[in-house]
Amino acid sequence: MDVRLVSWMTYVWIQAQIWDVQGYQSGPVDYVSEKDISLLEADKNPKCFTRTLEDFTCFWEVSDDTSYDFFYKTDEQETTCNLTRQKAGGGRSLQVCSLPASDVFLYAVTDIRVVERSTNRTVLNRSVSVEDQVLLDPPTNVSLSFTGEAAQLRVTWHMDASWQSKVQYEIRHSANNLVGSKILMKASLTYMLDSLITGEVCCVQLRVRPNGYNTRGYWSDWSQPAAALVPQRAEDIDLLCHTSDLRNIQCQWKEQSFKEEAHCMLFYQLSPRGSWQQCMFSKSPGQCIFSGLDSSIMRVNLRIKEGPHEWNFYTESFAMDESIKPDPPKVLSWGKEGTRLRIEWEPPLWNLSAHLEYQIRYRCNGESMWKLVILQSPNNSTTLDVQAGTQYHIQVQTKPNGSIYKGIWSDWSNTLCVDVPLDTEMVFVAGIFLISFIVVALLITSFSRNIRKIKQLLWPPVPNLEKVLEGFLADINRECQSQTFSVKQCYEETPASVVEIVHEKKPFEGGKGPKEGVLQLLLEGKTVGECITPLETCPDYITLNPENVISSLRSNEYVSGGGHLVGVGLEVWQAGHPCSCPCPSSGFTQSMDLLNQSYLLPAEMGKGLGFRELASRYTNLELATYPAALD
Repeated sequence: MDVRLVSWMTYVWIQAQIWDVQGYQSGPVDYVSEKDISLLEADKNPKCFTRTLEDFTCFWEVSDDTSYDFFYKTDEQETTCNLTRQKAGGGRSLQVCSLPASDVFLYAVTDIRVVERSTNRTVLNRSVSVEDQVLLDPPTNVSLSFTGEAAQLRVTWHMDASWQSKVQYEIRHSANNLVGSKILMKASLTYMLDSLITGEVCCVQLRVRPNGYNTRGYWSDWSQPAAALVPQRAEDIDLLCHTSDLRNIQCQWKEQSFKEEAHCMLFYQLSPRGSWQQCMFSKSPGQCIFSGLDSSIMRVNLRIKEGPHEWNFYTESFAMDESIKPDPPKVLSWGKEGTRLRIEWEPPLWNLSAHLEYQIRYRCNGESMWKLVILQSPNNSTTLDVQAGTQYHIQVQTKPNGSIYKGIWSDWSNTLCVDVPLDTEMVFVAGIFLISFIVVALLITSFSRNIRKIKQLLWPPVPNLEKVLEGFLADINRECQSQTFSVKQCYEETPASVVEIVHEKKPFEGGKGPKEGVLQLLLEGKTVGECITPLETCPDYITLNPENVISSLRSNEYVSGGGHLVGVGLEVWQAGHPCSCPCPSSGFTQSMDLLNQSYLLPAEMGKGLGFRELASRYTNLELATYPAALD
């Protein structure tokens, strides 16, 4: 920044020296500068200009020593102008003619003719009006001043009063290698530059030309440059002004950005149009205090001068009741409520206690992260969630809630260290949890060691079906080999009572009744008790045709339609009466033989048994007669 400022100062000094050497003259001009030549470069030859509307000068370039005559005519009479030869840069030469003031007429056409003297040949000619060839001097006394706002500069200059309402300006400003320009179509001699780069050197120049209403012409040369440091914002140096008691304003800033020999001065303004006053009371470097008013709108300007340079810092306009920074609260007491910690503090300003809000931050001892609690109420106490048996660090800060008073957060209060006592119930619960954890850990360890056995109990292995089937078949074969015969079991149904139908006729031959004959045939010498026991029961007997007589009956037999006896063998008898007979085989052999012949045809059965005819269709009858002999 200092190098740029020095370079701009050097440039301004050089421009001033050139200005003093060349200068700008009013009235007839006998000297044409290089700037004039460059400004009129676009004009036709001979190039003409006027500075005050009372002078008129024409010139053109020549490359040799040829002699010329210059003629001009305003009325009917043509007049000769005395030419002067002038050296220009680059080995060039100029032929210059300055008309006397008596021959300068406004709003009239002037005819110009240049003739080569040796040949009397016209080489240049044109018609011009003086009011159209105006080339003014640049503005003077260009200066920069502060407006009381950051990033702004006020530009002022001086212009001849006769031209103030007839000209337009172009202002050019540059800062940090950035150039901007603007044409000003107004008669004012001041202009406000805003949105500049703060803290940078700004250089300003102006030029002028007729506005074209009554006169026309060319842009003048640029004026001498004016340079200044653009004012900065208060935030650039951390300038902060506030009140803690609604009476005094305290401003503080950082001085580390400047050298020790820098001189700081603080100025304040108690009203928008009031004068700037210097703050005289300072407690320490980088701080100053002055008295304010409750309803006043104030501004503060900090000026830091270091060598030939001066930096300016401006605050925004502020009121006292909107710039409050309270002192930190004072923590008075604390206590435990159940599992929470209650703290209480004292407000910094009792007259503002109903318009304050608070922030509490706390952390465990050894931790770096703070827990933040915001209380948007004027209560000066709260409860915090803490852990028993832990040390906590607690701080409190406050600020206006914005309802009536506004401001910023205060500094944090002094740190309060609290040792929260241990809770016996929590210790007991923690012990239970610890024991439960140990038991669960042991169970998990035991389970992981015996997991294979548990799996075998819960999910037994799938048996080999081939081996199981082989064992099952072997057991069946073993049981079949051990059983030599099967005995059919006897039904347990109650036999029906025997109904005996006695024939009314006389007995058969031989004097024996049917019942007696039948028993003799069946038993063949056995007693009645010996036969009834193995047979258990005897079927009922019904005689449907008493004329038919069967010679003998040895088992359940039926008579076919042709009169032949059909024997029902042992197997049929056993199906109807599944009984086993434990009687000795010696006395019952013939009866069993007869029963075993039940599968024979009726004719064969009759022949084998020696039956000559059938006695009845049903053989379950007592017979009266017996055959003489058995075949």
